[in-house]
Amino acid sequence: MINDRLSEINGTIGIGLALIHAERFDDAISQFESILGSKHPDAYFGLASAKFLKGKSNLSLSEIIEIGNHYQTAIELKPDFADAHYMSGLLFGHIASRLFQKYEQDPYNKANDPASIKKALRIAMHRAEMAANLNPNYGNVVQSDLNRYNDMLVRLYIARKENKAKLN
Repeated sequence: MINDRLSEINGTIGIGLALIHAERFDDAISQFESILGSKHPDAYFGLASAKFLKGKSNLSLSEIIEIGNHYQTAIELKPDFADAHYMSGLLFGHIASRLFQKYEQDPYNKANDPASIKKALRIAMHRAEMAANLNPNYGNVVQSDLNRYNDMLVRLYIARKENKAKLN
């Protein structure tokens, strides 16, 4: 009985991952949602990844929080889950990028806080490094991500310095 349920869960996860690969995100979301009660880390990871990849450029704040919570649950259920650490890092990198774009558009708006950008980038970097430590196959891609995040930090520093000079 338990083995049958486990086989069913693993089959559903496999189908869901194949649907993500085929960019059939709504179908993948349905697959993963059907097994969330199993507390299987891959169910949370798959659901988060399908939602993230489906709406990457148009995610609302509540969707970003939900996706982040699913990645976090996957990591809590399986702390050495390199893929979940990596994708969580990409999510925080995405958040930082969106915040930085808003900051560049209106650096004098107090809602566009550079500290939030730096915090998101630091979390993204930490998660990327965790993924690489857990799975060395992530080495090159993580290095590329870290370079991109560092570049954003440098651009933020320069923009803040230029904006302060304009105010004086």
